[in-house]
Amino acid sequence: FRQVAEVIFCFDGDDAGSAAAWRALETTLPLMEDGRQVKFLFLPSGTDPDTHVRAVGKEKFESEIESAKPLEDFFFEKLSEDLDMNSIEGKARLSNLSKKYIRQIPRGVYAQLMLDRLSQTLGVSNESLDQLLSTNAPKQESTSPRPPVPQTEWQPRKGRKSPNTELNVYRKPASVKAIELLLRNPEIALSVTQNLEPLRTAEDEGRKLLLSLVEIVKKDPSTEVFTLLGYCYGTSLGSQLTQLLAAEKITPQEGVEKEFLQILDNILSDIAKKLELLQLKDELKSRVSEPKKHS
Repeated sequence: FRQVAEVIFCFDGDDAGSAAAWRALETTLPLMEDGRQVKFLFLPSGTDPDTHVRAVGKEKFESEIESAKPLEDFFFEKLSEDLDMNSIEGKARLSNLSKKYIRQIPRGVYAQLMLDRLSQTLGVSNESLDQLLSTNAPKQESTSPRPPVPQTEWQPRKGRKSPNTELNVYRKPASVKAIELLLRNPEIALSVTQNLEPLRTAEDEGRKLLLSLVEIVKKDPSTEVFTLLGYCYGTSLGSQLTQLLAAEKITPQEGVEKEFLQILDNILSDIAKKLELLQLKDELKSRVSEPKKHS
């Protein structure tokens, strides 16, 4: 949305693709300010955009894009697919499922139109629906707990402590910070000269995702941010990364590459230290067991 007002998601038409599309929708809702548009295009099962374009041709694919399903259509179809919309129970269930998502949309015309659509579907007046949503709305002060902080995290430069210590309770993992920088400027992946193989066996999902994104850009230097974000949607970090990209940036654009490479060095150094520690433990165990064997 920084570069375009319309985003079209393209997914495989199978169950996995539908689930990924729904995760993309959940991530997008808080960003749906007035003037922005999101559509979903579902391909035949087992195909990807590249093979599909080759099969149907450019003109046909462009026609399919034009008729892609708007976010609001996919939203209500997905939520009501297992409900009996001819029954009171089904409509009540749709209302309960919809309201928690609609509340995430920024206030404006689009949010109101979503409420109008829900009102028409349920056969309930806008006034009654607004009252129900406001009555059951969660309190502003109650926020979801932060995820546990992994041991390896990006530390601020020494000598730059924040006067408000409460703001530093949660510090994003180093891998997430690196991915954020990479999404801001994919070209920095081309400057990576380090051996990233240690990331492949990492237990942390962020490190594995970081490796995958770097490999994607190195394989195709013309890869755009949208492609990388689409790859991230299938992971548990997808929503978090979108929120980070929408937030205010601290690192100046000219310092992104330097900081990215420094974070990579820190991560690789951390992995190396842990491997050395494990090897040392194994050596100590073997030495302790040697006297027993001789006795």
